[in-house]
Amino acid sequence: MYMLSVGYYIISFSEIIIVRKVLGSFGIPLATINSVAVVEKPGIAFRVLAYAAMWGYYGRFFSEDDNRTVRIYATNLRNMVRIETTDGKIFYLSPAEPEKFVEAVKQRLHKTEP
Repeated sequence: MYMLSVGYYIISFSEIIIVRKVLGSFGIPLATINSVAVVEKPGIAFRVLAYAAMWGYYGRFFSEDDNRTVRIYATNLRNMVRIETTDGKIFYLSPAEPEKFVEAVKQRLHKTEP
């Protein structure tokens, strides 16, 4: 499970990249982001298809706040960033400085708009 845990995040010109410690990375394209905001403590009820323990939280969890399954890629469950995409997916991330992360994403979003 350590291999799937989150190492860090990168905000590129075209996507938010979630870098895992061993098994590669994947991205959320900026063009698909509807909203991004800081959430102090999301109401995560239970794991659906996920891991939650020593190396963090990743996978699908049920969110009482969203009343649906969400994707979490985080090291903790406080002061998270909530991202909703145009196809209805919801992601929760836990960057070290969530407010700065959200501001950086919003700046990139404005630069990608025509």
